[in-house]
Amino acid sequence: MKKNILIIGLLLIYQLIFAQHFIISHINANHNPNNLNTENEGTYGSVIGWTLLLSGAKSEPIWSPTRTLPFDFEFNGKVFNKFRASSNGIVTFDTTEILPNSKYESFVLPNDSVPDNSIGVLKLETNGVKDLLSVKEIKTFPNPTVNQLNVSFNAEKQDNLHFDLYNLDGQLIKSIQKSVNSGLNTIEINTTDVISGVYYLSIKDSKNNVHSEPITIVK
Repeated sequence: MKKNILIIGLLLIYQLIFAQHFIISHINANHNPNNLNTENEGTYGSVIGWTLLLSGAKSEPIWSPTRTLPFDFEFNGKVFNKFRASSNGIVTFDTTEILPNSKYESFVLPNDSVPDNSIGVLKLETNGVKDLLSVKEIKTFPNPTVNQLNVSFNAEKQDNLHFDLYNLDGQLIKSIQKSVNSGLNTIEINTTDVISGVYYLSIKDSKNNVHSEPITIVK
């Protein structure tokens, strides 16, 4: 009797689990999420109503004229209704008359060529400790720190390193450049003039390989 009850119970549980499992195919959905766009979807030229922002190949990235959105768009806690697009794939809601130019090449974020309040399709390449100048065993101390931050590491060869301290808004707070030798190195960074907060230290070598470390400063 107990076995029968157990079997019936397992069957009921199986049915309940199966009832929660759905597969919905989107192949023939014929619409986009929530039907936001009721027009046919297609590339430029195949559908009436598209506006061309930039045409032709560009040797250097350029910005399109300012365009107006048909609605208010909230982004980063602000409301925008105008935008500009770059031929390198970045769209910005910063519509100031003069925007920074960039190149079709790799760059490190944050970067002056990317305005605030921008979005884009980027390929991210992260560099770990082993990729940075063959630098290993990176240590920051004391952390939290008050007036001086020490950075120690082992380098396999001589090189020039940049040590950049950024706040959480991406603003550069302090920057120093040091020539390091192979072997154990310790760099001292004076933080007496830096207010309390959480920062990140960017360490960049001559080949633009980057490693970042979170830093806390207390006063």
